[in-house]
Amino acid sequence: MHRDQAVVRAPRQFQILRSRASSNRVGAVGAAVVGTIVGAVATPALGQSGASTLPGASTMNATSGGERQGELRGVELRDEVMYHFMPLTWRVGVDPSSQPQTSDVRGTPVRFGTFRGMTDGLDYLQDLGFTSVWINPIFPSPAYHGYQHDDGFKINPRLGTEEEFLTFVREARVRGIKVYLDMVVYGISLESDLFRRARTEADARAMFAPKNDRAPNAAEAADHGAWMRTVEDGPNRSPLFQGYTFRTWTGERMGMAWFDLRRPEPRRLVASWATKWLDPNADGDLRDGVAGYRLDHVWERYPHGPDGWGYNLEPFWREWKEALRAVNPNVATFAEQAQWETTGAGLFGAFDASFTKPMEFGLRDAFKEGRSAKLSAAMKRTMGALQFGRAFERFLNEEAAAEARSSENPEGEARQRSTTPEQRAAFERFLREQTMGPANGPMTGLANVAPGGFTFLGIIGDHDVDRLASDLGGRTPGPRSKPAAALPGGLAPSPNAAPEPSASDLAMNLARVKAAAAFQFAQPFAPVVYSGDEIGMFGRNAGDLGSDSNDIPRREPFKWHATDRSPMTDYWKLDPRTIERRYSRDRDGRSVEEQAGKPGSLLEWHRDLIRIRRSTETLRRGSFVELKADSSSVYAFLRAPDESDPVLASAPARDRSRYVFVMNVTDRAVRTKVQLVQGVAGSGSPRVTLSSQPEAGGGEIADGHLSMELEPFGVRLLALSPR
Repeated sequence: MHRDQAVVRAPRQFQILRSRASSNRVGAVGAAVVGTIVGAVATPALGQSGASTLPGASTMNATSGGERQGELRGVELRDEVMYHFMPLTWRVGVDPSSQPQTSDVRGTPVRFGTFRGMTDGLDYLQDLGFTSVWINPIFPSPAYHGYQHDDGFKINPRLGTEEEFLTFVREARVRGIKVYLDMVVYGISLESDLFRRARTEADARAMFAPKNDRAPNAAEAADHGAWMRTVEDGPNRSPLFQGYTFRTWTGERMGMAWFDLRRPEPRRLVASWATKWLDPNADGDLRDGVAGYRLDHVWERYPHGPDGWGYNLEPFWREWKEALRAVNPNVATFAEQAQWETTGAGLFGAFDASFTKPMEFGLRDAFKEGRSAKLSAAMKRTMGALQFGRAFERFLNEEAAAEARSSENPEGEARQRSTTPEQRAAFERFLREQTMGPANGPMTGLANVAPGGFTFLGIIGDHDVDRLASDLGGRTPGPRSKPAAALPGGLAPSPNAAPEPSASDLAMNLARVKAAAAFQFAQPFAPVVYSGDEIGMFGRNAGDLGSDSNDIPRREPFKWHATDRSPMTDYWKLDPRTIERRYSRDRDGRSVEEQAGKPGSLLEWHRDLIRIRRSTETLRRGSFVELKADSSSVYAFLRAPDESDPVLASAPARDRSRYVFVMNVTDRAVRTKVQLVQGVAGSGSPRVTLSSQPEAGGGEIADGHLSMELEPFGVRLLALSPR
């Protein structure tokens, strides 16, 4: 979604505020809160049973407030390995005649990604081992990213035809790859026929959220001047509808008007958009349809406007999901939670999953700071929300607020709490045990699925944040700087230009990214890889281009080749400033051509990670226990078979190993000792399943601890024999 706060001129209550500053604050406060709670609660005495039974977990489930539990169950997503790409940026079709003709300011044809290109790229995804793809919106939109789109029944002609898209879906299915579409349902493009009809048709006007809580009358709608100010804010303006406008990468002004989803007509419309692509020819055969949807900017309850303009979990999102299940009972839907500091667990029920945004930022902060505390806090938030639901996150937020206020009025503080004493006691015990583990007692692992079958998707990068390779600390390449005369319009060199990193800097960057990727494939939730992260592409938000071009550095054309040529797209040529500030260089080593089949490359590292994940039931479905390391720069956890999972319960013994993952988040070698839990320790040397250092050992187990040495940004995935 387009999130340039300096560009989107939305009414204040509709602005999308997603600053990393707030994410960092949440991480820091969260780590402090966990430490405070752990220090305040007594540790079990030596020899005391400390089995983690998660008190209250059976009643405080992870659905929205616990209501309607059992009416909807989550679709199984834990076995997925998902790839995410933006169609216009990913791949050009081989057949030049299929390429829509567009030219840049010099008259040179521009190569857009197309459905045919997507189909051509399926063999690449199958070869790596991906099981599904999530693609950004394919509907008509002036924007390169596809958001703020038009009618969800139509196809963006820049990408090709409907039949070409359906061919892509069919060919993906042949290769065992599911297709998930991205969609926006809270509004529609100002260029849409529906919005244009609202000028003359009262029924169409009633579909939209009015600015002043009433639909404009016929005279107001007929006033051309007022109509052109439909969604603008500012002095001497009288907008008619809620929404916003901004400038896209071609220089065009575009925008959206919000639907009034309190009304049944827009609710039915957006549900029909989604059901259309589940069964495109309405013949009851779902094999030519998509497997489900990723929904953009989802609120449990939208906090502005009368009843949030209906953009709420109840009844809108539940009704929407029920309409989809009437067509395909196995349709999967996952939400991008609007509030990135949360896990989105409150959306379970209407959605099968949300994204691990707290984990994403916690992981990045760990590498930048050389300390694992924020990652640990993020994992506790994530696993706690999965077990207990949104009440656990409210508890963490309220404790963080109390910590920030340093209140000396316990009674006043208690009145502000929304959790019960029983819940708080359960949450405090959970945090204590997940931080320290019960002394000499067995630790019950945490399942990677919530009551009802809902879960998270394990994301550490996507199109809305700076590239993973650019955001893990250390010196990385900045935007390319060309002489002003080299491009049209006398463009200035990038103000963000920085000294080029050395070969040593780049080697350390590769080690960081490999470690982060290894964590992503060992952690409990189905991994989602953002296109380009598997080859280490760089990119940061530009911040000063005055349009959605600001995000193009995060979304540069995928590098199939070492040099700029087809099937690589060059869509960014429609804003030459983005090429002047490009991060990609010819022959920079960050392309499929330069990495495929090359031992030690990031692409081949991902191939190994996918193979290990897909072949290891415990990593996909097993439980999770964070392990305590004696170094603040080391993060470790255990993955063990979940005895309650029917797939794991029936798996052969060879698939029932336990795995310990250990990661060093600093640029220094570390000697560490990791405390294991009862029933896992044993003795001797564990088997190395994955190592960032070839031929490295897996350490030694003795006296309930794993001792080992890790190189800078080193990782190990170690297999322990079944009991």
